[in-house]
Amino acid sequence: MFEKNVIDVSENIFGGVRDKTFVVLTHKKHKREIYLERGNKEALKYIILKMKSFKKRLVYYSLSLGVLQPFLKKVKLNSNIGDVIFCGNQIKAFNLKKRFVCSFPLTESKDTFIKSKINQQIISLKGFAPKIRVNEPRGYSIDELVEDYEGTDEDAFKRILEFYQVKKVLFEGKEYLITKIHGDFAKENIMIKNGKIMFVDWNLREGLITSDLINFFRSENNLMKNERFLKLLKLYPIEVQENIEEYIKNDKIYKNERRYDKKWRNII
Repeated sequence: MFEKNVIDVSENIFGGVRDKTFVVLTHKKHKREIYLERGNKEALKYIILKMKSFKKRLVYYSLSLGVLQPFLKKVKLNSNIGDVIFCGNQIKAFNLKKRFVCSFPLTESKDTFIKSKINQQIISLKGFAPKIRVNEPRGYSIDELVEDYEGTDEDAFKRILEFYQVKKVLFEGKEYLITKIHGDFAKENIMIKNGKIMFVDWNLREGLITSDLINFFRSENNLMKNERFLKLLKLYPIEVQENIEEYIKNDKIYKNERRYDKKWRNII
């Protein structure tokens, strides 16, 4: 699916010699791939937190027993690319020994990608993102590799709420709280370093204060009947809790129409 893109990155960034063999796991429905160095136990161990469903765990244990590898596609890449490569919206090449990850745009433009990485660079100085270096001319970033977060959703949301700097807007006679949000808030984008929660893959933008919370439950059809959603909502200001249905209704409206809809007016 993304083999050509990964080979291009391998050759153009890490070198033309293709001296390491990877096996490829493909999820056609969600258009994602994982490249694992063949025989690398640390690489296999690293992906276990990404394999949470029953079917994915079966795949993982088949890999750990060595029974699935003979049936998987194999790709040769430069050994400097690392040990594990994730392909989705971006190509992310993880070097588990040297503790860094190189990220490259895949489904977004180079300009959008670089802008988001520069934002993350600024955010990292405030302690809310890992350290990162951005190579603008060649269009990639080198991120500090930190640990996957295994704590509670409550602690993660308390942390992102510390990042928010809230102001108010007026829309159709009602006040709403807005802030700079993460923009793609999901479990896989929550990390931890030395006990401190931080976030990766920022899509920093202005939005309603509830936008990250709503995105966290984006696969849920009825948020008001989801107990986890309602529990996390209690962390938010009381005026948000009391008007949450209005926030949910206007979330996409604000995101899509803020730039040209004069009904939205800043009041603070």
